[in-house]
Order: sequence, then C-alpha cells, then structure tokens
Amino acid sequence: MILYLLKRNKAIFSMTAEEKEELEIRKRLLYLLGLIFIFIIFLFSSVIVRF
Repeated sequence: MILYLLKRNKAIFSMTAEEKEELEIRKRLLYLLGLIFIFIIFLFSSVIVRF
C-alpha cells in the first residue's frame, strides 16, 4: 500500500514538473511574440513617418 502511494506521488510530481516546463515554454513564446509585435509596430511607425 505504501509503495503504491509513493509511486502515485512520484507520478503526480513528475506530471507537475512537466506542466511547469510547458508553462515556462509558453511564457517564453508569449514573450517572444510580444517582442516581435512591438518590433513590427516600430517598423510600421518608422515607415509611416518616412512617407
């Protein structure tokens, strides 16, 4: 019984670790998208100012 509980806890822990990793990856992707978005706006504004 105790072994079963330990195994289950390990599985839950590993799952949460994987989920945390996924969240980190998503955060990085959102951060990159935000930077790209700001960069595009900057480019558009500079182009509009030129014309």
